[in-house]
Parts: sequence; C-alpha cells; structure tokens
Amino acid sequence: MTGFPSLRQSHSLSQWTFLWSDCQKWYNERPVNVQQIVDIRGGEADQIDPDHDSSFPILIYTTPMALVANAVYHMISLLLLTHKPRLLKSLPGPRSVTSHIWHAQSIAGIAASNDSPEQWDPIFVASLLTIAKEMTHESQQAVLLERFSRITATTGIKLDRETNALQAVWNLARYEEEFDDEADAMIS
Repeated sequence: MTGFPSLRQSHSLSQWTFLWSDCQKWYNERPVNVQQIVDIRGGEADQIDPDHDSSFPILIYTTPMALVANAVYHMISLLLLTHKPRLLKSLPGPRSVTSHIWHAQSIAGIAASNDSPEQWDPIFVASLLTIAKEMTHESQQAVLLERFSRITATTGIKLDRETNALQAVWNLARYEEEFDDEADAMIS
C-alpha cells in the first residue's frame, strides 16, 4: 500500500468514514439513561436563565457516567472533524453534528450545566481544556475559568499552568482583535 497513494487515501477515507459513522450511530442509538434530560440551545437558554450569557447550551444529565459518555462522544466527533480527509466533501446528518464549534460548545455546556463532583473524570477535564482555547467571548472564558477553579477545588487536580496558558492565548487573541480594529479605523 505504501507505493500507491490513491489506495492509501482510499483506505484512510474509508477508515475515517467508518469511525465517524460508528460514533454517530452510538449517539443516535444511545440508551435513554445516557441521554440528556435537558437540551436547550441558543436564545432559548438566555430566556430560561437570564444570567446565562456565555452562549453555551444547557445540557443536563442524570448521572456522571451519562455526562462523561456524551462529553467523550463530542470530543471524538470534534477530533474526527479536525482530521477529516480532504477528499471527503460532505457528511450525512444534521448540519450541527458536522460543526466543530457545535461539539466544542456542547462540551463546555455540559461542564457549565452540571455540578456533580463525580463528573470531573480526567478525560472530561482534558476535553474541556482542549476546547477552551476556541472560546473567544469573555463571558465564555469566565465560565470556563470558574469551572477549572471548581475542578481544582473538587478533585485536587491542579490546573494553574493550564489556565495561565489559556489566559495568555485569550489575551493575545484580544490584543490582535483590538489591533485589527484600530488598523481598520485608521484605514476608514
């Protein structure tokens, strides 16, 4: 197979497609006790909770196991989307499921909406750290920093280094955004 790039690409594409389909099948067919009991997204979340200004969905689960299983689904989907083969043009299913940010915000929403000490599985914490740099709004960042603080207080997992690195990334992004805004104003 190493001498035939098209065969290698075809194998890689079919392997990726199999993993994606299997992951989506799990999500669509998951048992009732693993499904969320509340799933509120967008403007509806703001209407239900006026203090909810982070734009994360409200996703509530009955058990920590269900919560972590769904967070792992979203992380696997996000990783698969990040490494989607170039030759793959479109994916079947709802558009939201094929959105990188939908999965990232779902992970953040799961963390922000639930408050069980048992939910802070290391895989879930790692998933939250992975998606955190994608959160560009200050209200989202504040929610995540509060969650990281809660993780440390609840589990003893020290996240100072990680949160400092995140804040540096967020501050740099804000600085670049302000610089771009100033440059645009000078041009106008």
